[in-house]
Amino acid sequence: MKTSVSILSILFLSILFYGCPYESGVPIDKPSVKINNDILGTWEDSHNHGEIFNVSQLDEFRYKIVKTKANSETSEDYTAFTSIINGTSFINLWENNANETSHKYAFYKMQFESKNKLRLSEVTENIDESFNSSEELKAFIGLNMKNSYFFGNNEIELVRLIK
Repeated sequence: MKTSVSILSILFLSILFYGCPYESGVPIDKPSVKINNDILGTWEDSHNHGEIFNVSQLDEFRYKIVKTKANSETSEDYTAFTSIINGTSFINLWENNANETSHKYAFYKMQFESKNKLRLSEVTENIDESFNSSEELKAFIGLNMKNSYFFGNNEIELVRLIK
């Protein structure tokens, strides 16, 4: 289960780069799921070749993700951690921006298809609610995650390049 949570974290990051998932000023919860070493390494989006994600360990609970594109010298830096709701792994992801005083969190459901393939499903941007606490957000996701409309159409499939 810890492996699934870690891999889901990587997938979550990939989805963030492709669509416009729901964003919140609060995370699902605080970082408490330990890093899964199986997620660390270099991944490529299987549908958008040339987008590479280098995932490394930031600390005991958080990942550092650097997204690069082929033929580009620029990169995007993200931080992510995993949360578990009703046995399902979600990624809390935000872009690192020195000018921001607070984070905007995006959320993705993570699913392992194999040890070297991850699928990320974005939480839909069509959520109108806003939340003042992580507890409220986590309860909302727990109640609605079984509904077909809860996840957007953008899915990201990551394939491992280097461990």
